[in-house]
Amino acid sequence: MSIVATSTPQKLVENNRIRGNNSYGQHGQEPVRLQAINSSNVLTSATAKYLTQHFGDFTQIKTQAQLDFTINAKKQFLEVTPLKDGRGIDWLIVVVVPESDFMERIQANTRTTILLCISALVGSTVVGLLTSRWIIRPIWRLNTAAKDIASGKWERKVEVEHCSAEIGQLAKSFKSMAAQLQDSFAILKTQNEALRESEKKLGLIYQLVDSFDLSEKFNFRSWWRNFDFLLPGQRLRELIAKVLLDKIPKKIVIFIDEIDSILRLNFNTDNFFALIRYFYNERADHPKYNRLTFVLLGVASPSSLIQDKNYTPFNIGTAIALEPFMFDEVVKSLAQGLVGRCSNPQTMLKEVLTWTGGQPFLTQKICHLILNSQVPKTEEKEAEWLEKLVQTQVIENWEFKDNPEHLKTIRNRLLSRKSSSRQLLELYQQILHKREIPADDSPETMELLLSGLVRCSQGKLRVYNRIYEAVFNNSWVAKNLENQKPM
Repeated sequence: MSIVATSTPQKLVENNRIRGNNSYGQHGQEPVRLQAINSSNVLTSATAKYLTQHFGDFTQIKTQAQLDFTINAKKQFLEVTPLKDGRGIDWLIVVVVPESDFMERIQANTRTTILLCISALVGSTVVGLLTSRWIIRPIWRLNTAAKDIASGKWERKVEVEHCSAEIGQLAKSFKSMAAQLQDSFAILKTQNEALRESEKKLGLIYQLVDSFDLSEKFNFRSWWRNFDFLLPGQRLRELIAKVLLDKIPKKIVIFIDEIDSILRLNFNTDNFFALIRYFYNERADHPKYNRLTFVLLGVASPSSLIQDKNYTPFNIGTAIALEPFMFDEVVKSLAQGLVGRCSNPQTMLKEVLTWTGGQPFLTQKICHLILNSQVPKTEEKEAEWLEKLVQTQVIENWEFKDNPEHLKTIRNRLLSRKSSSRQLLELYQQILHKREIPADDSPETMELLLSGLVRCSQGKLRVYNRIYEAVFNNSWVAKNLENQKPM
């Protein structure tokens, strides 16, 4: 079947072919029309091949037919219509339209519809989330406030805005409840502190009565009930002034040990120390108070005994520092205990003091370790042996071997107060680097001295002994300074 006309740019005649032997294009010659099946246009040649396969021959196409076939997996719609007349026209009108031409608008509409649906879904989801968040936020805040209040955070404020009347009313109820709980807790805390202080002073009063054998001289329970209207501190004052000083004509000395642990109690102890100052001041008007003496034992400075600035500072009494052991003072007592354990007890004691610097607890501890160890028989090896003993039994892994606690106590005094521990470590670091620095009256210097880690000698601050210097060395200080850095 030859091509008569086409909508494609395909030529209608075959190149370089004419009827006869003359060259193409000579006058009087007829060119050869292009066969559809030989067309270089893929659509034209594929359509011709399909019609040949479907009908067997083009002459078999008698009526109009609508067909479809595929080219490269793409569907094509085909309509073939025969055209004949009595003057010799015998044509086939073939129309091929790709399915995509029909479906393009439909697919475009489908894509648009899908995009609109997705947009609507996303939009409705976002609006739903925002709406639910707007509704849930006040409830979530109330829930958080309820948890905080339940955990004891009474100061927690319930802030709820832009909410329904019901939730707003619930928020107001929460605020009122939190305020009432806070007030109740404050009252209970005050009462609890008063009760603890009362129990502490009651215990002290009973110990005083028992220690001075006064239980047979007066009825303590009856006396306590008679002064029930007084506060515990006032009752203690009455007991000492009206009972102890009246019934005991001799001098009275009251020892209070571990004064630093009293300062760490979680209730106010200022009244107790103010009471001691009151007894001291009464000496001017009542001579009997000259027979009364308080001895406070522990690690504390006078300025730290009364914390409340509204009270007069505790500026009475005499501070007695515990001085280190001197060889001449302890040679008879401690060296005597080393007799039979080493070749020369006095030489061994001198070596001990070079390690402890005369620190009483450490000196006795090292002597105790010597008594429970096998000492070499020759004096020349005793110093080397003692160094190994101190290293292995005291310095190495000291946190596990510090029993009874001593080194840990010093560590805790340096690190327990977050507000001043960094200043203490930096001051101690200077002493390590320079071996000694001038002493002053700064709070950090006083606190470092009270820790026992350093001592003041001839106006200079030095590390107390070799053991402290080995345990609390530069590496230990640097590590703890690093831990003190703000996060």
